[in-house]
Amino acid sequence: MLILAGKTRLAVECLFYVIDQKIASLREITAIPVASDQGIDTWQPSFRKVAISRGVPVVPVEHAKQLDGIFISLEYDKIVRSNEFRSRLMLNVHFSALPAYKGC
Repeated sequence: MLILAGKTRLAVECLFYVIDQKIASLREITAIPVASDQGIDTWQPSFRKVAISRGVPVVPVEHAKQLDGIFISLEYDKIVRSNEFRSRLMLNVHFSALPAYKGC
């Protein structure tokens, strides 16, 4: 299971890569868009919209806590506490040093 949590072009491009390179089948991928992603493209593409259009299940982060697999945070806007997740392999991709430069 591959659990992708995130937003913007980074999450969208990672999802495309995983699907196009057949790294995981659609049944093995779960998407967790940020709460503000309403499924509409703005100046950034919507991760929710792309996941739904590709047939990838979209779930809230609370549901993902029970999933076992690789959890990858791609500019996800919430702090994810690893001890709350069943997954033990968790990665955080962020564009600056955390927690000092967490963003807006």
